[in-house]
Amino acid sequence: MVEEAFQALGVNAALLLAIVFVYDLALANPLRMKTPWVRILAGLCLSAIAVSVMQIPWVFGQGIVFDTRSVLIGVCGLFFGGVPVVVVMGIASLARVLQGGGAAVLTGILVIAISGSLGLAWRRRLDRDLSSLGFWELWRFGIALHLAMLIALLTLPWPTALEVVGTIWLPVMIIYPLATAVLGTLMVNRLKRELASEELAIREDQYRTLFETMVQGVLCHDPSGRILSANPAAAEILGVESERIVGQDLFQRPWFKLAEDGVELAADQHPSRLALASGRPVRNLVQALDRPGGERRLVRTAAIPRFRNEVPQPDQVFVVFEDITERRQAAAEKALIEGRLAQSRKLESLGLMAGGVAHDFNNLLLGILGNVDLLRESLPPTSPQQESLGLIHLAAGRAAELTRGLLTFGRGTVVHPTTLETNQAVGEIADLLRRTLPATMDIVRDFQAGAWNILVDPTQLTQVLLNLAVNSRDAMQGKGTLTLRTRNRKVSEREALTHPEAHCGEFVLIRVQDTGPGLPEEILSHLFEPFQTTKPLGVGTGLGLSIVYGAIKHAGGWIVVESTPGTGACFDLYLPRSLGAPASKPEVAPTTRKVRPIRVMVVEDEPVVQNVVSRLLQRRGHEVILARDGAQALEMLASESASLNLVLLDMTMPGMTTEEILERLRGLAPQLPVLLNSGNAPGETVKRMMEEGLVQGFLAKPFDMRGLNEKVESLLFSSEPSEPGPARR
Repeated sequence: MVEEAFQALGVNAALLLAIVFVYDLALANPLRMKTPWVRILAGLCLSAIAVSVMQIPWVFGQGIVFDTRSVLIGVCGLFFGGVPVVVVMGIASLARVLQGGGAAVLTGILVIAISGSLGLAWRRRLDRDLSSLGFWELWRFGIALHLAMLIALLTLPWPTALEVVGTIWLPVMIIYPLATAVLGTLMVNRLKRELASEELAIREDQYRTLFETMVQGVLCHDPSGRILSANPAAAEILGVESERIVGQDLFQRPWFKLAEDGVELAADQHPSRLALASGRPVRNLVQALDRPGGERRLVRTAAIPRFRNEVPQPDQVFVVFEDITERRQAAAEKALIEGRLAQSRKLESLGLMAGGVAHDFNNLLLGILGNVDLLRESLPPTSPQQESLGLIHLAAGRAAELTRGLLTFGRGTVVHPTTLETNQAVGEIADLLRRTLPATMDIVRDFQAGAWNILVDPTQLTQVLLNLAVNSRDAMQGKGTLTLRTRNRKVSEREALTHPEAHCGEFVLIRVQDTGPGLPEEILSHLFEPFQTTKPLGVGTGLGLSIVYGAIKHAGGWIVVESTPGTGACFDLYLPRSLGAPASKPEVAPTTRKVRPIRVMVVEDEPVVQNVVSRLLQRRGHEVILARDGAQALEMLASESASLNLVLLDMTMPGMTTEEILERLRGLAPQLPVLLNSGNAPGETVKRMMEEGLVQGFLAKPFDMRGLNEKVESLLFSSEPSEPGPARR
């Protein structure tokens, strides 16, 4: 009878495995069920299998039958979980009742309940994923499951129970655990396939999302060049609809055939051909790309071959490319701005150095000019030394012009900005140029009607345009066209970023353009530096464009130079718009008043300057008191203020600042006129001091006797009371 049990139970187990295998292939219900309805459906399908195997049981006796439903229900509880196993247990129990068998029916139902419950308990006990279960662990589960089943058989009447267990235990414990392990392994493999399928679906979704949304263009083509896929970015960069890309022959299209400079590549240098030939990726190849309509873009290209199944030749090539046109343009603009900023900082440093040099040099020139004037006045007009002294005076005057140029470049000179009507001012300068430049040069006036007014020192504007015109004359060798153009310009914030000295607002553009040979790049980078010149040795000073730079910057503007060798040079001068009305020119009435001798305090730390200024004033009949610094001047002023008529104060001295000296001076003598003098004075500072009444006049060094006397006399006429007196209170 045991042999019969082995045979019958083996057939039943094989039938179960066959049915489950067919179910797995045909229905493919997932083990990782997400919704209750899917779980119920799975339970119904498994119930059908359980009922099927229950139809061909091994019959031990009246109502006592054996089949592999315990294997199925136990594995169902382990792998499918609560809802499906409850459905299977319910339907299987109903089927067992219909089979009949008296007391054995209850035992059969108990076996069903134990099988499902043990499967659920084993599932809960596991602390890892079911896909990691091995064959022998499933076999041990089958051993435990069917030991519990044998114990449940003891609920039969005792003599029958002993007979049944004695007969059935060996076939059950051999066949059923093995069937449980095989069926469980089938479920594990199914679970692994589901997990792999889910992971593959996630990866495909990730790849598709990345492929569709990445900013780089991607083309995939086979070794023949036929394009298999193209993402939206590729269509956008190429300027072609996606449906018109797929299926095209990449090697027949005009894409990726141009080098960065626009020269067509040889056929074997196409990035995809290089990747196919070498079997290695081709990366960071910058190429030109012509879009429909003629627009040229720059792209960075990579061609990456793909291999499959260990075949030595690639079966596909991915072409990945990105548009770097704006990036290249931004990098070029950044480099240009950084270069201009570095040049601006360099010019700023040179300006500070030039101002310092000019200050010391102006003190020396003042000593030369003053002493020459004293000597010339002491000698008869017919003296043979007059000519030599005149030449010295002329040379020193030219040196003074050089220092004035340095000061203009370094913005260390005092200017007198005036609201000018642009077209009228530039027109008057054009008239002057017409009389100055050769007749072989044409001067074209291109003035915008209604050009805005500007606020600038008229003398400096004249000097700026005259210097530029003279440079154009020399560049064109006296023959060509000089264009003077005026335009109103509103500079935006974006445009202001292109030049380190620019700022947004309303400006008047004055353009000076010639038809000369232009300026080479190596000259442009040093154009405004002092003593930089393209003229032959001994011709010019090299300060012309430095003066232009300093004057325009002093006026609150900037200069943009454009020049290409062979096409002339263009200087764009940006000057701030003035909302004020142009001032009328004052009529200067000659004065016949005589200047009385006065008492002057000269505050100067340079002995040479102190000596010559005091002698120049004394030659005019004035009494001079000398102070070597601010502290000494204030000490003397405390006792001498009542008898003083004027203070001649140097702006740069050791010890105290000019503001400190003036503040304390005004406390001692509020009405005493002060004539400030300096060889390097910031114009804004002097202007502020005069507006606040701290000083009444300014005299730039170097000055000669005539300049000193005219300034002193004009200051005395403007401040003298109606009744003259020796003292000022």
